[in-house]
Amino acid sequence: MAIGEVRVVPDQVQQVVVQNNHFSAVANPSFFLVVVNAIDSLLFQGNQCVGPAQGFQGLPPVALLAIRANVSGNFVDLAAATVMEIGGADLVVSANSVRSGESALRVVGLPVVPGPVRVIVTSNLTTGILANSTGALIRASNLPGP
Repeated sequence: MAIGEVRVVPDQVQQVVVQNNHFSAVANPSFFLVVVNAIDSLLFQGNQCVGPAQGFQGLPPVALLAIRANVSGNFVDLAAATVMEIGGADLVVSANSVRSGESALRVVGLPVVPGPVRVIVTSNLTTGILANSTGALIRASNLPGP
């Protein structure tokens, strides 16, 4: 599934909800499962992403980029070093189960639009986590810890 156009982030005014889906990579393991690019507001919740997907052209199998995103309650189990990457300015990433690689869950707070960068990463269960931000970062109750 691919959502988002080639336009730059400030030009996007889309609100996207991706909720309660099952994505499975069987036919083409060297491709991505979910790419959401340059969205204004994203809710990515309750999804299952499984299979041997390894990503495509440097992207992890599940790649999300939004100005504001709430990513919670997802089950992601794929064969890649980083299986789920979330980037944006206002991010809440919580209660996800993400496993496979050394840095299975990557959360990057970056100034995609003018204004503050705020990131909350909490209560995720992963095989590895990398969270950073150019602004505020709250990181708590994740396994493995910092």
